[in-house]
Amino acid sequence: MQWYILDYGKSEDGIPYAVARKYYTNESIKQDTIELLMSKFGYPSDKAGSIYFTEYKYEYTKDGKQFAITYIGHYDMLGAEIHGTVYDDSSEDLKKAFNPVDPNHAVGKAIALIMPPASSRNTKKS
Repeated sequence: MQWYILDYGKSEDGIPYAVARKYYTNESIKQDTIELLMSKFGYPSDKAGSIYFTEYKYEYTKDGKQFAITYIGHYDMLGAEIHGTVYDDSSEDLKKAFNPVDPNHAVGKAIALIMPPASSRNTKKS
């Protein structure tokens, strides 16, 4: 799979966020996602099988140590959304689940861009 960070920053209320896209270069993982779209959401195999990439929107804790997925969207090759899920705490199934940030994953790489470690920040010396 290929991951790309599409957008990152802080919201108006100071909450760090990132948007990452995953392209399916691993056929078995793509097949797992196709099966999920068919079994959980009832899409026919031709519609589910047209998946080309998935986008994720992440929200971080203010200290950048944990993240939650706030949106998952599955898209075909033309960028048309097949299915999207918003995790907005509106129900038990749509609760945000915060997890530790893995620095080797896209979520860790994005938060490092948003909040670089103090040792890598340029500081003005007097």
